[in-house]
Amino acid sequence: MKKKLRNTGIDVVGAVPWGVHMGCFYDSTKDLMNILSPYISAGLENNELCICVYGCGINVNKITKMLAAAGIDIEENRTKGRLLFLPCNEWLIDGYFFDDIYISKKWNDLICHAADNGFEGIRAVVDTSWIKMCCSANFHKYERILNGIVPSRPMLKLCLYDFNKLDAFEVARIIKSHAYILTKHGKSLKLVKNIDLTAKNRHGEEEEGNLCSFITSEKVMDEFFTNLSHELRTPLNVILSAIQLMKIQKTSANAEQKSGKYLEVMEQNCYRLLKLTNNIIDMFKIDIGSYRLDLKNCDIIYLIGEIVSAVAAYAANKGITINYSSEFEKKIIACDPEQIERIILNLLSNAIKFTPGGGSIWVDVKEQGGYLRVSVRDNGIGIPQEMQKCIFDRFQKVDKSLARTNEGSGIGLFLVKALVEKHGGRITLRSKEGEGSEFIFVIPIRLLPETENQGESGKSGGIQYSFDKIDIEFSDIYS
Repeated sequence: MKKKLRNTGIDVVGAVPWGVHMGCFYDSTKDLMNILSPYISAGLENNELCICVYGCGINVNKITKMLAAAGIDIEENRTKGRLLFLPCNEWLIDGYFFDDIYISKKWNDLICHAADNGFEGIRAVVDTSWIKMCCSANFHKYERILNGIVPSRPMLKLCLYDFNKLDAFEVARIIKSHAYILTKHGKSLKLVKNIDLTAKNRHGEEEEGNLCSFITSEKVMDEFFTNLSHELRTPLNVILSAIQLMKIQKTSANAEQKSGKYLEVMEQNCYRLLKLTNNIIDMFKIDIGSYRLDLKNCDIIYLIGEIVSAVAAYAANKGITINYSSEFEKKIIACDPEQIERIILNLLSNAIKFTPGGGSIWVDVKEQGGYLRVSVRDNGIGIPQEMQKCIFDRFQKVDKSLARTNEGSGIGLFLVKALVEKHGGRITLRSKEGEGSEFIFVIPIRLLPETENQGESGKSGGIQYSFDKIDIEFSDIYS
């Protein structure tokens, strides 16, 4: 038996059953108006509770103007409780932390509220621009969970995504998480259907669609392959050139001295390839939700101190001083020591890259409202204002010029943010061009029960420090 269909108000979509989860890629305010206005209008006409979750990308004023321009009486519908505008921070714990159970409960409460007040169901539109504030990986995991719940509930959900701010992986992940995707093609609106999810919604009715043609769109894939090919080719070319020079000069008088230098060059570029490979693998693990932390109770003050001490000698060779301070002598918390090490090494690597000789780096650790606060600050070149909003996105580089003095794939800070969030924390940036940058991350201070703890309390979780890790992390800094 077929479900009763609901008119979406969007011509290219038409009528759908309850439980459809849609996504929309937009480029402009005009695109949004052409979708939002008929979508909400149809919901009001169908006796549905219409909910708009807004954030920094589409604020409440912008939404109300769009709807009013379409002839919707905003005040009347709000007064009668048919139209709700909810800020995104109401969907986050303490206004910041994303929790899928907490948000699922909120949707359930709204569905119950709609039923209690005589509505046939709820119709939601969600601006996703605020996801960058929290953990996008957790959000997409939640979206997948939602797909198992929504089909059985009297609910339609439309998620809005600014296409200009997405990379290839995010586009693919979004398509995978929605039954329908709306996207602009030329002057018309096109529909991409996720066969698996539409089949689930329609209880086995066949749907046509081709996701592959959209996923392989040049616009979303070019950036990834351009960066990847450069990062792979450059060290390979350097290694091959060094080998050729060693062959040519093997009979020269100072061949042994030159060979030593060439071997160092090859070793550094092998480390670069290893770093890139590790980052790509871990990036994919994070995307598909298979990346796991190995939490242990360990002395994070000791751990960070060991890392800073090891890096200090490297920085000193470049004329840079690293200063370490902590308000504790010892602090045992639950964390993955290897990933904390990776976070600190990456932040120090970036600080060294963009701090000239004679400069300084400061690492500071303190407690802040139940969280451990770690700051890595430098007095280097700083980060341009326009780069700061996307600095934690994939493939973002502060210096994209061909004359840059350091290399890098632009994956490092994306991984740092993901690893901090895996610990239940968050990371922020403060920077002023020409004056330096400060990366601050916080993670909760908590302990594992003794039955779960496999670490060595009082030490760095049993981690064996290796200078190879510095060589790998700093391999894209030219000597």
